[in-house]
Amino acid sequence: NSDKTKYMVFSGSKKLECNLISLKTLQGSMIKLVKEYKYLGIIVDDALSFGSHITQLKKKLKIRLGFYFRNKFCLSFNARKKLISATFLSVLDYGDIVYQFAPISILST
Repeated sequence: NSDKTKYMVFSGSKKLECNLISLKTLQGSMIKLVKEYKYLGIIVDDALSFGSHITQLKKKLKIRLGFYFRNKFCLSFNARKKLISATFLSVLDYGDIVYQFAPISILST
């Protein structure tokens, strides 16, 4: 399905002129160029900086952190421990092997 097909040009510090590159399917329809793409839950951008992914993780964790602080006094220590393991650590652990190479400036925000 050509509507679902997209391509991305990865470039390091030197930005390439991506407008010069155009791809078509065998049927002649144009394939869309994207700057970032969500693949298996990880947002990959063309500079491999993972800035959008880190921003999304922060939003997701803020919501869960608010829930935790509103309800932490209602739960026992073991229940809080399980809640943190299930809600925070699972989000942080998924894909960390990929975005661990993101620039320090993005990871420290």
